[in-house]
Amino acid sequence: MRKRTSYRKVKMSDFKKIYKNYIDGYSLREISSQMSIPKSTVCDYISRISCLGLSYEEISLINESDLYNLVFSNEKREIHHDKLPDFKQIHNELGNKYVTLALLHEEYSTNNPEAYCYSHFCKLYEDWKKSKRISMRQSHIPGEKLFIDYAGAKIDVVDKKTGQVKQKPLYVCCLGYSGLIYAEASESMNSLNFCKSTVNSFYYFGGVPKVLVPDNLKSGVITADFYNPRFNMVFEEMANYYDCNIVSARVRKPKDKAKAESSVSVIQRWIVARLRKEIFYSVEEVNTAIRKLLELVNDKIMKHVGKSRRELYYSLEKSALKPLTKERFCPRLTERQKVPKDYHIHYNKRYYSVPYKYINEYVTLIVSGQFLSIYHNNNLIANHLLVASVMGKSTIKEHMPMAHQCMDEFDSITYHALMARAEKIGLHTLEIIKYLIDKKGNMVYCKRQCLGIIKVAELTEPEIAEKAAEYLMEIPDKRYSVYKNIIKNRSYLQLKKRKLVTQLIAQPYIII
Repeated sequence: MRKRTSYRKVKMSDFKKIYKNYIDGYSLREISSQMSIPKSTVCDYISRISCLGLSYEEISLINESDLYNLVFSNEKREIHHDKLPDFKQIHNELGNKYVTLALLHEEYSTNNPEAYCYSHFCKLYEDWKKSKRISMRQSHIPGEKLFIDYAGAKIDVVDKKTGQVKQKPLYVCCLGYSGLIYAEASESMNSLNFCKSTVNSFYYFGGVPKVLVPDNLKSGVITADFYNPRFNMVFEEMANYYDCNIVSARVRKPKDKAKAESSVSVIQRWIVARLRKEIFYSVEEVNTAIRKLLELVNDKIMKHVGKSRRELYYSLEKSALKPLTKERFCPRLTERQKVPKDYHIHYNKRYYSVPYKYINEYVTLIVSGQFLSIYHNNNLIANHLLVASVMGKSTIKEHMPMAHQCMDEFDSITYHALMARAEKIGLHTLEIIKYLIDKKGNMVYCKRQCLGIIKVAELTEPEIAEKAAEYLMEIPDKRYSVYKNIIKNRSYLQLKKRKLVTQLIAQPYIII
C-alpha cells in the first residue's frame, strides 16, 4: 500500500521559492517533495505567477503580501465599505430576545438588490466581531488587588443523619501580582459566609490587599454601577474594618477579573476533579482536603513564568500587603428595610416588631449571634431574640398602638390569666368570673365579658369593685354592661336593703 504524504500549510514566502525552483529546472514532483506541498498546488501557483508576465528578478523585489494580492486579485471580491450593513446596530439587535441573524439578514436584504447573500453576510459579521475583540493587557502591582469569585462547580456533602446530598459552593480568590490562590467550601453564598471566607483568605495570605475586586453577586455588590456602585453593608463594613477599598467588576465583563476566572479554572481542574470520588460528611472535612491540594497548586511551577505562585508571592507581594489587625473581624448581617404598615420587619421568613411610629421609615437590621437589633438613625429602637419557627412572629406589646394592644389582649389572654387577675381584686370578683367561664355559650364572647369586668374592676377601688361583683351575683343579668352601670350608678349601695328584705321574706310568720 502506498504511503500517504503529509503536506504542510502553504505560506506567503513559499511563492518565490516555488517559482525559483521551477526556473532552476526542478520538476513539479521534485518541488512538491522538497517543500511538502501538493503537486497540484505547485502547478497552480506556477501558472498564476507566469500569467503576471514578470521575470524572477522583478518578482523577487515584490513584497510577499503584495505578490499574494497580485496572484489572487482576480478571485478576491471587492468589498464596498459604503454598502456594508451597520454591524454595530446588528450586534445590538442580537441582544434582544428571539432575534436571529437570519431575521436581520431578511430585513437587511428587503428592497436592497445589492445585498450580500446570507452566508457572506454572516462571514462579514464574524469578521467585524473579530476586529472588535481587542484585549487590554492588565498590569498588576504587588499587594494591590485581590480578585474574588465563586466556582461554578460545587462540592457534595452527605448528611449523616438523613443521607441527603447537599451541594456546597466553592469560594475562590487570588492575589493580582503573584496569582497565589485561596479556596474553601462554605455553607452558602450569603453575605455572612462571603465575608467569613474573605477574612479567612486574609489570614491565609498573611496580610490585607489595598483593593478587593469581587464578582457581582448580591453578597458583595448590590448595584454594579461603574460610576456609583452600591455594596452590601456587611461586606463594606468588613472592608472598612481592614482599611481596603472595593472595586466592582463591570457586568458581563469577565476580563475585569480575568485572574479570578483563571484561578477558578485551576481549582476546578486540580482540586475539584481530584476530589470527585471522595465522600465528605461536613464542610470542615472538605476544607481539610482542599487545603492539602491547595498547597500543591500554589507550589506548582507555572510554565510561562518559570516560578511557582508561592515564589512570586514571597519575592515581592508578601511585603507589599498591609498588616492584619489584632482582632479578627466578626461579620454581622446588616440589612436596610422600610417599615411596612403592619410595623413588622421581615427577616429570614420571620417577622419582628418595630414601634409603630416608625411606619414608612427606613431602619437598619443587624443580626449578631442569636439577637436581632433594629436601628433608626443609629439609635436602637428594638431588640429581639431570633425566632426559631418558620413564618414565626416576635411582637413586643409596647410597639403596638393602643387599639391593637386591646385586640391582642382579647385574642391571647387565657382563662387562667383571667382568674388570676380576678383573684387579686377579691373573692366576689373571682366568683363572678368563674361563673361566666363555667356558663356554656359563645366562648369568645364569654372571654371578652370577663376581660371587660376585670378591666373596670382594676380601674375601681377594690372595696367598691367587690361590692359591685357581689351585687351582680344577686341579680339574673350578669353582663359586663350591667356591672359597669352598677359601679356608675352606685347600685351596690342597695345590697344591704336587698339582703334585709330577703331575710324578712325568709322568716316564718308568727300567729298570735
